[in-house]
Amino acid sequence: MHGDDLRKEALQMRKHFLRGQRLWSAAYHGSALGAAVLALVATVMAASKFDSSTIAWVTGSATALSAITASGRPGPKWRSARLSRGHMDSVLSDLRSDSPDLEKIRRAMIEINERHDMEVVEGIGG
Repeated sequence: MHGDDLRKEALQMRKHFLRGQRLWSAAYHGSALGAAVLALVATVMAASKFDSSTIAWVTGSATALSAITASGRPGPKWRSARLSRGHMDSVLSDLRSDSPDLEKIRRAMIEINERHDMEVVEGIGG
């Protein structure tokens, strides 16, 4: 693989990881914060004597967001994408050197991708 091809592939991988970083961050922070806010709203509604069916819907929504945060594991996926994007930044920096070791860079890209896949499947740290 030539330097230009490797650079294009590295840029595509970086773009992929950056997109994942942003989407998983929104899912993680949105579901975690949303669950907390909805639980607080349900508590205030209960103290203010709102209709019980409305309180049940708000409480159910908080529970659903908590389940998404726990079972969907957006946190580890966000962290993995963030770390992989950072590793790709290092690869791109190596590619800008005067005489890049293309084989070493290619191997690094493969390792980044494999590590990312394992982190998503197993969670960071196994």
